[in-house]
Amino acid sequence: MEDLSREERQELQRVAIELEQAQQTSEKLERRIDLLSMSKSEIERATETVQGVNKLDAETEILVPIGSDSFIKAKLTRPDKVLSGLGGDLVAELGYEEAVEMLGKRRGEVEKSIEETEKKLQKISERIEGLKPRAEQLVAKARKTERPSD
Repeated sequence: MEDLSREERQELQRVAIELEQAQQTSEKLERRIDLLSMSKSEIERATETVQGVNKLDAETEILVPIGSDSFIKAKLTRPDKVLSGLGGDLVAELGYEEAVEMLGKRRGEVEKSIEETEKKLQKISERIEGLKPRAEQLVAKARKTERPSD
């Protein structure tokens, strides 16, 4: 890198650091989108379940998933009521319509977060693509000067 000026060496170092940071940010945003997408799917499943259970009669026997492909048999006592977590260990008993509405709002919030995160990811991706040509140019110049002339 002897033929790179001091300024070019500093610029190469700065660009390399910025590219690394942008790549890390990009990966974090992609993970966030994945988590939000899983949350959205969970909300959609909950909505479908609430809608399906509401159509059942009281005392209908159902299978309740308890994890690890295991279920327990249970009888519905009030299929028109839903217990919904509010956060902080708080639970509210909601009617069918309220539950569907609340799940719809949650889904909307998650979709908005996904959109915002995708926009941030797009900006970071554009920044990465903007930095790459200059980094490649400086690296090529440094490599060119390292090779002995024949």
